[in-house]
Amino acid sequence: MESKHYYYDITDASSGMACSRKSEDAPLIVNCFGRFYGNHRFSTNCMRKDYYLLILIEGSFDVNLNGKNEVIFPGTAIIFPPDEYYIYSKLQEENVYYLWVHFTGSYADTLIKDLGLPMNTVIKNVDCAHSVSAFENAFELTLKNSSFLDKELSVFINDLLIKTAKSLKLETGEKHIAKSLTLINESFSSDIAISELAKVENLSVSRYNYVFKKSMGVSPLKYITSLRINKAKYLLKNTDLKVSRIASECGYSDSHFFHRIFKNETEMTPGQYREN
Repeated sequence: MESKHYYYDITDASSGMACSRKSEDAPLIVNCFGRFYGNHRFSTNCMRKDYYLLILIEGSFDVNLNGKNEVIFPGTAIIFPPDEYYIYSKLQEENVYYLWVHFTGSYADTLIKDLGLPMNTVIKNVDCAHSVSAFENAFELTLKNSSFLDKELSVFINDLLIKTAKSLKLETGEKHIAKSLTLINESFSSDIAISELAKVENLSVSRYNYVFKKSMGVSPLKYITSLRINKAKYLLKNTDLKVSRIASECGYSDSHFFHRIFKNETEMTPGQYREN
């Protein structure tokens, strides 16, 4: 996998303040977005004029929130407000994968307030599968570069913020799958029995399946499969690993089974997806 990004103004992309702007030219405006994947150390200390949503998919790193350092883990998100420094760092050489998007617009303040989204606060139980898929779709939109791109990206950030707000309900106890969802997001490439997830939440398997689907819109198995297939897509596109190795990396010990699942989910074989 490799890092990837999009800037509305490519001529400014090399600047540390690229696309940093406030604007009321439209209700919601995506200034830039991307994904970071790497194992090198980094340190970020920056202030911008727009909002910044960060979603952690894999790994962990330190974030300074309200003067205190916190370690964030997969399945969490943070929204940094405009005109305030955001500070985070990774001091260990281990893989980390996060999604990021900077946005502005005349409706941004109102939307964030209406959704009850807090600033400079760790938001847990974020739907990683949905987030990864949303960013992948957004990248595909930029390749098409239609005359409606700005409007299409405004829908992207609107939906992403709504989905992030829904995860707050999990955190405040309105749903009862928070612990198991964190476990899934951290360990989806390993064998995860639904019975074990149900046990974590002190629920029967049937009750757990019901509550999970009502909360997330899909079954636990479908959610895990989505995470695995999204990871497989990135590995197929961005590495030279053999398909059998990718299957193993994504939690499938049987490569033939992986082929079948991948084709069911994408309507293509892994080889076709890599060549497409």
